[in-house]
Amino acid sequence: MNSYRYIGQSLAFTSILGSLLLLGCMVGPDYKKPELPVPQSWQAAPISKNTNEQLWWQQFNDPILNHLLEKAWLGNLDIKTAEARIMEARALQASATAALFPTGDLMAGASRQGNTIGFPGGSSNIAQQVKQPFNMFKTGFDVSWELDLFGGHRRSAEAAKAEFEAANVTRDDILISTLAEIAKTYVEIRQYQNQLAIAQQMVDADTKTTELTQQRVDIGNNAGIDVTRTLAILEHDQSQLAYFKNMLAQAEFRMDVLLGEKPGLSHTLVKAEASIPTTDKALILAAPAVVMTHRPDIRHAERMLAAATAKQGVATAKFYPDISLTGFIGLFNTNAGNFLNVSSKS
Repeated sequence: MNSYRYIGQSLAFTSILGSLLLLGCMVGPDYKKPELPVPQSWQAAPISKNTNEQLWWQQFNDPILNHLLEKAWLGNLDIKTAEARIMEARALQASATAALFPTGDLMAGASRQGNTIGFPGGSSNIAQQVKQPFNMFKTGFDVSWELDLFGGHRRSAEAAKAEFEAANVTRDDILISTLAEIAKTYVEIRQYQNQLAIAQQMVDADTKTTELTQQRVDIGNNAGIDVTRTLAILEHDQSQLAYFKNMLAQAEFRMDVLLGEKPGLSHTLVKAEASIPTTDKALILAAPAVVMTHRPDIRHAERMLAAATAKQGVATAKFYPDISLTGFIGLFNTNAGNFLNVSSKS
């Protein structure tokens, strides 16, 4: 009898040991980042190592532009949506990682039950005692652990991590595009303001020229056709004035949309006419290969490729069996008075 027990214990130990050894096995392909043959330098320009400055707009030394971009960083709805997706991806990654570890629940309860077993001659003392209701008190931990024998959960965690990183890249892509569009729109606003001021000066000059020409016609020094010519020039310049006013209004409205604010806010922020922002710093781009690796769309595609590769392992692991370990440790007794005794251990 002891030999059979020893054999049974040995088989159980061997099974558990073999299961633990299998925990290092993962089915499916391992991801390898693609390597493409690309040039390492420009053909006629040096490589600059300081090419990606995060606050690039500060080089223009324009406080209004700085304020607009900082405001967009905090209030743009597309950026907020991308940040919410990052939080979602982070939660999914945490959930996938948690599946690698045991789970436990703390429970406590009490119930009252009665047997419904029937006996011949139900009036006997034994039948009466068996049918008497009794109490059940139970508290402790329920623990379960699904052994990741073939790496399905680990591959799932890999995929979730890659998707989380892809969500961060998407947010960077939206942020870069939004800030660049705001800077471009701001330059257009300043450009239209300057063009509008020049057009107003031309209209004022045309008005004075027309008045002087009319006076010369009145005293007989000019022909009436000269007045007609100056009036035509005045009307043409007035049409340009209306055109630049319309373009300025459209640019300001586009700025409101980018900032995520109600229409008219950007008009109050950039109302004062100012010069077009410029910088005296010369920027040298990096090598073509380096520029490509900094593109958010390429980095996003690379991370999604990593996630898809890991999901192949998740799908492959479903062809193999799942093994779970479950257990309970706590106190169990039918007598409340003896519930905390050593004999209640279960």
